[in-house]
Amino acid sequence: MVFINNTIKTRNITVTKSWTPRWPTDVTAVNVVLKANGYRASVTDAEVALTSTNPSKTWSNVPAYDNTGARITYTVEEVSVTKNGTIYTSSSTVKLNDMFNVSTNPATVTDAGAATLTNEVKTKKVNVHKVWVFEASSGIEQENVTDGTGGKWPKDTTVTVKLYKTVNGNKTEAGSAELTKEKTSHEFTGLPYYDGLNAITYSIEEAGISGVDAGKFTKRIEWDAQQGYTITNSEKAVGLTITKHVDGKTLTAAEKEGITFTVSGVGLAAPLTKKLSEMGESMIA
Repeated sequence: MVFINNTIKTRNITVTKSWTPRWPTDVTAVNVVLKANGYRASVTDAEVALTSTNPSKTWSNVPAYDNTGARITYTVEEVSVTKNGTIYTSSSTVKLNDMFNVSTNPATVTDAGAATLTNEVKTKKVNVHKVWVFEASSGIEQENVTDGTGGKWPKDTTVTVKLYKTVNGNKTEAGSAELTKEKTSHEFTGLPYYDGLNAITYSIEEAGISGVDAGKFTKRIEWDAQQGYTITNSEKAVGLTITKHVDGKTLTAAEKEGITFTVSGVGLAAPLTKKLSEMGESMIA
């Protein structure tokens, strides 16, 4: 009698979960499934939860070949992430790929029996840039911007900008920065898209300006998809009305020609001189 002892060839498979740059403290579990030729593998604990303290799982002695003798292709698929108590899947309201970038999902198991799934929380950036616009005859002392963006900056002036986030209509501060002639722009980074299942919107506000000339400007905030936020402060044009009264007489053109007004003072680069004949009965400078 001849006995033929057939041994099923098996292999070990290890999956490792990693995050860029590190495992988030608010992610308590990542569920992964081992699949054989695209289907859930017939092994114990085919789906497991990986955590920051146990980021790897090894399936031992899984079949290497199917019943036809063909080598089985194994993959490991990430199916859910539990973050702040909320489970994100491919079919949840906020989908798994809305929240995270996954390097390769599913990951194909190598000949050495290894598979790695690397996640990165999706975040956005918000840029803000400060611009000053001065009157041609401005008397405000100015300095050159020194960060390479060009333009002028009021001397000894610092601008504080604040980043706000709005979730479900609730607006809260999310960050702040100071802008100077040496740094006219700032980029807020690492900003999440969602708070739980709620989308976050971000906005910029100018919170304050130091310096003696702070009150001499009007403010405009604009947003552009490519450039981000631009805060433009334009110097206020100061109006001055002068009226000449002559009791009981209408001035002739020659008499108007002989009347001259000169206006000088802080805020004017040079005295402003006008003849009455050039401005009618009144002057606005």
